This record gives sequence, structure tokens and C-alpha cells, in this order.
Amino acid sequence: MKSAPLCVRSLSRLFEYALALTAWKQAGGVRWALRANPSSGNLHPTEGYVLVGGLDELDGPGLFHYAPREHLLERRADCPPELMAKLLRGFPPHAF
Repeated sequence: MKSAPLCVRSLSRLFEYALALTAWKQAGGVRWALRANPSSGNLHPTEGYVLVGGLDELDGPGLFHYAPREHLLERRADCPPELMAKLLRGFPPHAF
């Protein structure tokens, strides 16, 4: 597979296939969500975070948390371009 620049659609698919809610179950008065990733006891301790550089749709570089119920990225912190450049130093161009 040929590499391609990161886009919002591919990032969305990554989180959808890895951590999204896939169905809702109900028994009696209790309702709970099933997720794409397995979890003993349906506790789901796994959280998804991504550090993104330059995607126009995300209004600049930042650290984002994946919210599976809403299927969206929540900005947790801005990442100044200088810091992003330092974090990416040592990786091949367009690695992220």
C-alpha cells in the first residue's frame, strides 16, 4: 500500500475501527455500549489520543482525545509549531 498524507477521513476511520462504539445492549433497565476493542468486563480502560500537526479541519496542531460516544476528537492542548517540529525530529518526512 502506498503511503499518503494524513487526512481527517483516515484518522476518523482509524479511531472508528479501533475504539468506536459498535452497538448498544439492554437488559432490564440497564443499557451499555459495545466497542470495537475487546475489554474484560466491558470496562474499556483504553483511551485514544493523537498528536496532530497540520490538518486544516482541526484548526492547527494539537493533542486530541477520541470521544467514542460522539465519534469526535476533543482538543486537549495546543501544540505550537516549534514544539511539533522538535517532536517530529528524527522521523522521516511525512511520517505523521
